[in-house]
Amino acid sequence: MTCARLRAMTMFVDEEELVRVVSATGPDCPEVVDPDQVPMLDELAELDRLAARGAITLDELVGRQSAVFDRLPGSLLMKSPRYRTYVNAIAERSRAVQFLLDAYLPADIPGPVERRYRLSFAAPPPPGFGQVTVASKETGKLYALNGFLPQGGFASGRAEAAIGILVRPTHPISRLTFEPAVSYAWGHRADVATAQGKVNWVTSRGELVFTVDRINPVSGGAEPYLHKSLELWQKYTGTGTGYGWIRGHGQYPGPNVGLQVIAGSGDLLAMWVTVRIDLAKQDYDPQFFSTGQAYVDCDVPFMWVTEVPLT
Repeated sequence: MTCARLRAMTMFVDEEELVRVVSATGPDCPEVVDPDQVPMLDELAELDRLAARGAITLDELVGRQSAVFDRLPGSLLMKSPRYRTYVNAIAERSRAVQFLLDAYLPADIPGPVERRYRLSFAAPPPPGFGQVTVASKETGKLYALNGFLPQGGFASGRAEAAIGILVRPTHPISRLTFEPAVSYAWGHRADVATAQGKVNWVTSRGELVFTVDRINPVSGGAEPYLHKSLELWQKYTGTGTGYGWIRGHGQYPGPNVGLQVIAGSGDLLAMWVTVRIDLAKQDYDPQFFSTGQAYVDCDVPFMWVTEVPLT
C-alpha cells in the first residue's frame, strides 16, 4: 500500500484503527509461493523427470499432469487471502465508510456494486500446452500457470487471466489515475532437450499488464485506450541445458506510477489487471522433447481510481 494511500486513509480512520490495519498487512514481504502449491509444482517437475527417464509413458505423463492442473484451482480458491480479515474489519466500522467508498473491492465484500470488481476473463489454453487460469472477481485472486505438453516440434502459447472494474468519471473532463494494489509471486523452470546438429531452445516470459479501455456506447465493445506492463522475468534457455524453479515476488504499484488517462463524464472505462505467461520452444528431435512450466500468483485486494478535474 503506497504512502499516499495511507495518508488518504488517515482522513477517515483514526490512529488506532490505522495501526490495526497496517499491522494486519505486515511489511512488504509476500510469500514467494503459497506453501499449499509447493508439492503440486514439485510434482509437475518430477513427472517431467520420470518421463525423461522412461519411467512413465507419455500418456501417463499427460494424465497425471492433468490431475495436478485440476487440483490447483480448488487449492487457490478455497483459501481466504490474508487481506480479507482486515478488509472485512474495516467494512464493519462506519467511520471508515468513506475509505471503502473511495476504493474498488472484490465483488463478494458487501457494498455498492459500482465499487466492486465486475469484470473477469480467462483465455482458453492453446494447443500443445497444459494450463491453469483463475480470474476471480469475487475474491481478487489472479493466477496463471503455463506448461508444455510432451510433444516435439515448435510450440508457442500464452496463459492469460484478468479481473477489472468499470469506471464512469464524474467531471466533464478529468485526469484519472488507476492504481491497483497487487501482491504477486512468480516462478519458472525449463529443461531443454538435445538434438544432433540442431539448436533446441525454450523461451519464458511473465508480466503484469494494466489496461484502460473505452467502452463504445453503441456497440458495447472495448476500444483500447492505454496500457502498461511490468515484466517479471524473461529467459532464453538453449540446447541441453535447464534449471529448477526460479522464484520471485513483489508488490505493485511500489515505486511505479499508476496508469493515467484523460476522460470525461460521458465515458465508460474498463480498467483491467492481467497476468500473462508466454512460453515457446523448438524441438528438432521428435523422440526427445523440452519441458517447462511457469506461474504467476496474485492477490488484488484493492483498486484505486483517483479523479482530478481539469476544468
